[in-house]
Amino acid sequence: MINYRADLQILRGIAVLLVLFYHLNFVGFGNGFLGVDLFLVLSGYLMANLAETTSPLEFYKRRISRLLPAYLVTILITSLIVLFLTVPSDANQRLSRIWFDLGGLSNIGFWLENSYFESNSFKPLLNLWSLGLEIQFYLIAPFLLKYLRKNKISNLIFFILSFIIACIFLSISPKTSFFMLPSRIWQFLIG
Repeated sequence: MINYRADLQILRGIAVLLVLFYHLNFVGFGNGFLGVDLFLVLSGYLMANLAETTSPLEFYKRRISRLLPAYLVTILITSLIVLFLTVPSDANQRLSRIWFDLGGLSNIGFWLENSYFESNSFKPLLNLWSLGLEIQFYLIAPFLLKYLRKNKISNLIFFILSFIIACIFLSISPKTSFFMLPSRIWQFLIG
């Protein structure tokens, strides 16, 4: 079991603030989305420690009990507010994404749309895209991390392949590099 680490929580808070300040258009935070990168590295560290000290079943139970209640309440309340307080076109956009959100696939739902950086579309739960990445990583983490910890060469190869995939997609389809797990695994592995 991992002991509470105040230093990691402070870094996670800084990561969240970087993203928040970026979205609020604060001067000097034009690259604030790097907070997501920091958050994924920290998540990789925390999940590696958790996966090492628990069984896969216990790992999943802890992730579900920690995330699912708040996740579902957020989706429900936001969706209800949107349904009752917005124009029908915005409500329809919200409802069209709800299945992606409930399936932990928000990143894929937003990938199928124009762009994360497009400000014209109504996206009240845009922040769930990164949680979608984390949920998908959690599904493979107990098995992948235990294997990679035992096999250092495979760890390096997996890291390099994910980084190369990210670079290739960055030149072909930046939004694919941004939203999809294969191009983000290297960040979790740094942790």
